[in-house]
Amino acid sequence: MEVGACNFDTFSRAELLNLCKQKGLNEGEGATKLDLQVALGALEEEQRRWATSEENEMDDREEEGEDPAQNFELHHSTPVDNQEEPDDLDEAGSSVSSRGLSQADLGDRREERKLKVELDKLKLEKEKAEAKTALA
Repeated sequence: MEVGACNFDTFSRAELLNLCKQKGLNEGEGATKLDLQVALGALEEEQRRWATSEENEMDDREEEGEDPAQNFELHHSTPVDNQEEPDDLDEAGSSVSSRGLSQADLGDRREERKLKVELDKLKLEKEKAEAKTALA
């Protein structure tokens, strides 16, 4: 069963079971090799989909002229009254929202989100490489 960059057919049942346990999957001892391959493949696909959807969401907002970091709280927090007080100015004269975040802070958050997505991808690649190395 070829899934993404990892060919789970080369793994033994015990190795697949161990990988499932390492990744927090609750596949039981009675699971067949195929069940384990499917579970790992589904996990890998879900991680890939999540990373892709995060990137696409940020790209879509950029194409629409929005700053994803600026709208982060609107999309990922509890609803708040949109009737906020007008922005104050800090000592440098830049705009500061009523939540106390400057445009630089919002840009930093955006960069942090991009870096987190990239880090998640790298962690997944590392896990795959470690699994392949353990089999060799």
